[in-house]
Amino acid sequence: NQHHVWQFVQRGFGEKLGKDYHIWVYDRDGSCKRTSTKKYGAEKFYFSDGEDRRADEILTDFENRAQSVLQEIKRLPS
Repeated sequence: NQHHVWQFVQRGFGEKLGKDYHIWVYDRDGSCKRTSTKKYGAEKFYFSDGEDRRADEILTDFENRAQSVLQEIKRLPS
């Protein structure tokens, strides 16, 4: 699965329950449901073209680097 809604962004709005982060998803009709960040915003082969996974690898690398910076920012005083 490849996430088009990055998990590190979702985790900022989530709650850790067990080993996973959980978020609430609200639909236009007013309904809501709780799901994990692993499941939300993910589709198989979203950034792949056949065997070519370069786009996903580049975005995953960026996400990992950006996550570290954002975690540091979150720890700063207001």
